[in-house]
Amino acid sequence: LAIAGGSCLGMSMILADVALVSSGGDLIMQFKTFYIYIALLCGNCAFIITQFALMKEDGSIVIPIIHSLVILVSVIMEYVIYSSILADIQLAGIGVIIFGVFLLTHKNKDEKDHSIFENEVV
Repeated sequence: LAIAGGSCLGMSMILADVALVSSGGDLIMQFKTFYIYIALLCGNCAFIITQFALMKEDGSIVIPIIHSLVILVSVIMEYVIYSSILADIQLAGIGVIIFGVFLLTHKNKDEKDHSIFENEVV
């Protein structure tokens, strides 16, 4: 669910930018394009999906996945829509993000969670 939420949020951000660009930078005129309405729909779907993801999974896993996917989906859609060319350092950053999400989501389930509150006496 976190993957879907992050993807919807990333699409929402890029579509809102497309709406602003297609309206010539006019904030009011962007509401005459259909991009802004698709962006609002994606943003609302992202909110709902994120709430369900947080009910089912720990927030320390869901939130980094969502934030990482917002970046990745935005970069991919910007490449597709605007034909942007990424620098090598940007590609390396994307690789680090993907590796970090992989490490976060594939930790060993048998490992003991070493919490800082583990030895605290109540």
